[in-house]
Amino acid sequence: MKPQINADQGFKRREKVYIDSPLRHFIEDEILPSSHISYNTFYEVLSILVIEFGANCRKMNLDNSTISKLEYNNKSIPTIILDEFCCEVPQLIITSLIAKIAKLKMHLDIESTCTDKLNQRIEQLLPSHINNSTQLQQTNLIQCKVA
Repeated sequence: MKPQINADQGFKRREKVYIDSPLRHFIEDEILPSSHISYNTFYEVLSILVIEFGANCRKMNLDNSTISKLEYNNKSIPTIILDEFCCEVPQLIITSLIAKIAKLKMHLDIESTCTDKLNQRIEQLLPSHINNSTQLQQTNLIQCKVA
């Protein structure tokens, strides 16, 4: 029997995942507004990554204690997200996606083809969103007069 997620537990359903309230507020209020990525795009990409990499990341048996919290502005943010079957999403997926969007450095003791492929896939799914803000800053916009 599938476990039930109640509203009083602090989880909200987004796309195909359940996200803990503190992390949801962090993503939706701090990370996404400064990145020009919509909520729908973020959660859609997260859902794709969970489907494509969730099983492989779980097989790696990573010590989640080293990557289960994200440090941002000297605050520790817990990274708890459940998939559509109420199984915990591997923190590597969440922290990699958030770090890529927020342009944060991740220091992982693990090096594997799974992490390399995960980062490559994130870049494939979000190339225009990640690069848009830097391209706009680098481009000199020409002022045009409208008749």
